[in-house]
Amino acid sequence: MTGSIQAHWDKVYGSKAVTDVSWYEAQPATSLELIRATGVRLTDPIIDVGSGASLLVDGLLDREYVDLTVLDISVEALQKLRDRLGPRAAAVAFLQQDVTLFQPARRYALWHDRAVFHFLTRREDRERYVEALRRALVPNGYVIIATFGPSGPETMQRLRDYALRRQRARG
Repeated sequence: MTGSIQAHWDKVYGSKAVTDVSWYEAQPATSLELIRATGVRLTDPIIDVGSGASLLVDGLLDREYVDLTVLDISVEALQKLRDRLGPRAAAVAFLQQDVTLFQPARRYALWHDRAVFHFLTRREDRERYVEALRRALVPNGYVIIATFGPSGPETMQRLRDYALRRQRARG
């Protein structure tokens, strides 16, 4: 199963510009703010699960976080990320694998996932994901997981607009 999933995501990232995928964010402001709000130190280990070619790692490097790991099933996505980072890629650990099979070699203070959990439709995949998360997270570590609901927006811009409308409605 992992091979077909990897092939799917490699095809997506191999055939489209990073800016042409529906989940593209020019500025991952929400994730960066949530990470900042946890209070993790700049030296604490952070993993971005399902990183794709996201600009989150760029934003974390810009803010001087120094212990960053990105994990994605797609070789193509990670290569695009590496290429974009250029020399800064040396400051990031790149893990190419399926998160449901992830056997972490170390532990992290913060686990960030902006979309992977959403795609896990089989119960056993969700259970393996949670097990990987438990093994990877330090005691009292932080978890940030974003998912979409059945009637949720199709793109991140619509998600931000939706979140702002809900925030304004609550006062």
